[in-house]
Amino acid sequence: KNKLEDISKEIGQEAKDATIILKEQGFVITDEAEGRKLDVDKSYDLVKAQLEAAAAENVDLVVDVIEPGIKRSDLENIKDKLGEYSTKFNAADVDRTHNIKVATSSASHILIKPGEIFSVNKNVGPRLAKFGYKMANVIINNELVPGIGGGVCQVSSTLYNAALLSNMKIVERKNHSLPSSYIALGRDATISDNYIDFKFENTTKYPVY
Repeated sequence: KNKLEDISKEIGQEAKDATIILKEQGFVITDEAEGRKLDVDKSYDLVKAQLEAAAAENVDLVVDVIEPGIKRSDLENIKDKLGEYSTKFNAADVDRTHNIKVATSSASHILIKPGEIFSVNKNVGPRLAKFGYKMANVIINNELVPGIGGGVCQVSSTLYNAALLSNMKIVERKNHSLPSSYIALGRDATISDNYIDFKFENTTKYPVY
């Protein structure tokens, strides 16, 4: 059995999902790859049976094929724009603009599988200085005050409206305590650490980019 476990390590490999990324010339898809895993227990039983029978036959070990979760054929369905939305910001507000760029980068080039839920907090991560965020105005308790990561809520609000227009299922969304200058009343989606999030679910049959 130890020998079989050694063989398992040698031949085992994880399945690789197909990937997709949008470039200037369009979508570029990388093919998937099957994985494989030795079934140690079933292979052990086959070898043991040969030994007990004092046979000298070769034993074909039992190797399971692991199918990747996402295949090229799934990603080739990504052709149509489901929805879009944009908001404006003051580029002269350098620190806030920087935060918007950092958050937008973290929330871009993500594949959402059918039935999967996208979370802004999960993808953007903590708004901390060590992750590149700077001080800019944020809304806290009905006041506009300086805070780390100001501007990130504009990213989540813009994404919220794009998700609405794409007919995604809104799972979690909360508005600010004050109206936002960059978006109409009731169309914003605030986030804060891990206790206020914006989430939506891909309820379609296909992956969404």
